[in-house]
This record gives sequence, C-alpha cells and structure tokens, in this order.
Amino acid sequence: MELNDLESFLCPMLDFEIGKRFESELLRSTGMNVHAPFRDGNHFFLLATFRRYLFQLHDHSVSLALQSCLGGFAEDFQVSFQSHNHCRFSVSCKSVGFKIYELRRFTGRSFDVYFHLWSNGAPQWEREKRLWEEEEEAKLWSVVLSKQKKKEAKKKNL
Repeated sequence: MELNDLESFLCPMLDFEIGKRFESELLRSTGMNVHAPFRDGNHFFLLATFRRYLFQLHDHSVSLALQSCLGGFAEDFQVSFQSHNHCRFSVSCKSVGFKIYELRRFTGRSFDVYFHLWSNGAPQWEREKRLWEEEEEAKLWSVVLSKQKKKEAKKKNL
C-alpha cells in the first residue's frame, strides 16, 4: 500500500484531536512538546505494544496512530519495529517520556496500545508484563471454600 493510500485509509479511523489535547496538556504541565523543535539527537525512547488494531502495523501506520493519541508529528516518532506488535519510538525528552508512560494505555476506536519504558537499549516490558499478569491474576481469581473448609478456617481464627 502506498503512503497516500495508507493515509486515506487510516486517517478517517483516527481522532487526531485527542493527540492535540494531550500535547497541549503536556506543554502546559512540563513546558515541553512531544518532539523537540530541532532534531538534536537527544531523545527518550519508549516501547508501544499494540494489543488490538484494525490496520496493518508498519512504521508509518504506527507513527500515525501515535500522533493521533500523543500529538506531535508522525515522522518525528522514529518508529522502529522490535517484534510482532512491539515498536520502539522516540519523544523529545525524559519528562515527556514519563508523562506518556504514566498513561500506561490508550484505547481508541481502531487500536489499543500500551506504553512501556525502554531502558539502556532494552525494553522493560517483559518484566512489566509479568508483574501486570500477576496483578491481574490476583484480581481475577478468588478462593472459594466449601462449608467444611470455612468452618475449619473460622475455628483456626478463634
């Protein structure tokens, strides 16, 4: 698919106003934009994990999706694929990166993306995913006791 075809297919699926609002809030709270006005080589990297998406993931489609939820300009995210649905991207600085990381997740009509830190050239998403799975397991499962077990537990507590 050519770039113009991709944009004409994908742009109607995305709400760029969300990204504009996020970027103006970011500017207000940190004094920084999503991207530095000049490419100075100082970037902060994050990992985007797409859990659900209605379009093919590649550099430009991921960049447009990020622009729709974070603001900035698609080409400045410098998207780099890491694996099936994991992409590294850059933002202007650490304070911007941590504001995005605080979001943890963005869910839109056409995609669902999680944000993770990228540390020392390697993602920490595997560790975060394991911690998240443990937390979810604790929330989702509850122990069901029979009447006999409840009586025994009650006797132990007395």
